[in-house]
Amino acid sequence: MLTKILVTLLVITVVLMGTKRRAPERKRDAELPSMASSWLRFLAPAIAGVVMLVAAAFSGWQWYQGQQILQIRIIDAEHQSETLYEVYRKDLDGRHFTTRDGLYVELGSTERMEISPIE
Repeated sequence: MLTKILVTLLVITVVLMGTKRRAPERKRDAELPSMASSWLRFLAPAIAGVVMLVAAAFSGWQWYQGQQILQIRIIDAEHQSETLYEVYRKDLDGRHFTTRDGLYVELGSTERMEISPIE
């Protein structure tokens, strides 16, 4: 979600920079550029660069967290049995998940799940 917002802000910044219209220049011999315009010319690409770096760092962190392997222990109270599975964090979603082997598991009403990281 944050990545989408940051990318949207980046696109808006680039479009505003590209469509910025300038007034026709009047010929003046000794006019120096103002300090504000030189700072704005530096500030807009710097902000865009920072937004891109933050978005890349956030996306990388999400990917890294999703690759963490968790151990799921399913306890069936009705049959008094336990089953162990290994799951990537990104594949865990509420009461169902997909194991590392590609097995889709959905918990029943009498089952409970315990999650622990594998170290």
